[in-house]
Amino acid sequence: MPFSELRKAAASVEDHAVEEVELRPIPPEFEGPRVPAPRDPDYVHSVFYDPQRFETFPDRLLEKVRREFPGQPLWQPEPVNVASLHGWMATYSWSHTEKFLRDGYVAELEAPRFKSGPDQTRSLRSKQAWDAFLVNASFTEAIADALWECRPHYRLNWVFGYPHTNALAPIVGKVDDTYRRTRAVDDLVDTEPGTTILCKKGTLLVGPRAILNRRRNGSPTAIAYPADPVTLTTASNGRSLYSGWTSNTRREILKRVKQEVRAWCEAGFNPEAFLIWVLQTVAILRVQATDWKGRERPAYVQGDADAKRRDDAAELDLKLTESGLQRGDDCPIEVRRAPVTARADVISMLAGGIGLEDEAIWRDNEVLRANLARQDIGSLAAWIGRLKRFHRETLSPWHARLIEEILTDTPVSLNELEMTGDDWSAPHLIRAQFPDDVWRGLVDAALYSERGETDVEVSYDWNDDPLQQAAILLNEGERNEEKVAITGPLLDLSARRRGWWSEQLEEFRQAGSLTI
Repeated sequence: MPFSELRKAAASVEDHAVEEVELRPIPPEFEGPRVPAPRDPDYVHSVFYDPQRFETFPDRLLEKVRREFPGQPLWQPEPVNVASLHGWMATYSWSHTEKFLRDGYVAELEAPRFKSGPDQTRSLRSKQAWDAFLVNASFTEAIADALWECRPHYRLNWVFGYPHTNALAPIVGKVDDTYRRTRAVDDLVDTEPGTTILCKKGTLLVGPRAILNRRRNGSPTAIAYPADPVTLTTASNGRSLYSGWTSNTRREILKRVKQEVRAWCEAGFNPEAFLIWVLQTVAILRVQATDWKGRERPAYVQGDADAKRRDDAAELDLKLTESGLQRGDDCPIEVRRAPVTARADVISMLAGGIGLEDEAIWRDNEVLRANLARQDIGSLAAWIGRLKRFHRETLSPWHARLIEEILTDTPVSLNELEMTGDDWSAPHLIRAQFPDDVWRGLVDAALYSERGETDVEVSYDWNDDPLQQAAILLNEGERNEEKVAITGPLLDLSARRRGWWSEQLEEFRQAGSLTI
């Protein structure tokens, strides 16, 4: 019987049917030896080193580590990658990555260092989360540019008067004078100062500016998450990261965005729905980047649960204050830590983000955490994101088996995602990235070809007609099983998903902005 079925059966048992068993203490002679813990003299600590710097870790450095940590004689060198260092360290801060990059190694017991204030140094993982937010914000600006240029030529029922200030600005933070000057546009709608939270509106994340301006008495509680803001100028400058984010230049991406937006306008579909779809990804990336920054607080890193709770409460109060609200306001806003869900991680990783793992997963190495369902599906999402951004990616049999689980609704590796409906929505989101016939073609090539299970080279190129969904491009004559070529649009939404996002767009027509 699957574990999920056992879980359901156990949950249905009445309380009175559970037999109480008296637990007696284990006699001392039967107790096993105490397992050594970190900082015990008989615990073997690790020295993590860069194998590209040292073919074998030098004995002289091992002796140096022993002198730095007297009373801890047992050490073993372990080769690791800088990207997974955060998962190996018992306590981790930006200083460990800094030392690893500078010296080529870092000891497990190396004390973390912290900086605070506006110039707080971010760890490598935190920087990755922040860069993903900025890059996608810049990409979304290109969509807003295309919408603005198309407006005079198409008689559509537009929702946002100014896509940059009414939709993009509430999600990234605020409009600044520099952006106004460089755009040479004087009639941009004024907005409130940037806020440090994003609020929930149904399943969406939106800006809180309307809350700050309206009568608050008797309004329902709004759920919000901490979100460090940036200006539109900062978001626009995220384009400098494109060299590491995609193989195409920004000019090529912008050209393609304009082509697709124009095609949807001509088809009578309001592409503003595409804008809020992409902006939801930007919102999730902003919330996650803020949470990664918060994970570098001393109380969080050092595992002090009481101090961590106090720090969380203080930070959440600060976010309210910075956003112009107090906890005693007539319009209550409940600020929570960023949610850790499989769906949010899939959205993040599809866009080149790193997701938000929970405590247990965050401490694992990238190789070890492949056994966890959320990380399995996150790894597949990252693979899809890289394929669509970089246009070339290798499909392994392991990823192909995950795809087959999703297509057939028979979870094996992903069985943990049965626990909640939210987590089950993550596989559905993965499945929506391509039509089923494309997924089946990939699975067949990697698992059921004449060569057996094998790696397959997959390419993804933009098609000539953006209105057409992705499809496998068949070679002339025979199909080449070693390679699969896919063509498709950049902004890929099926008809059913387009309808759903069009409905969400209408929710903001009265306000005229992406706010609550």
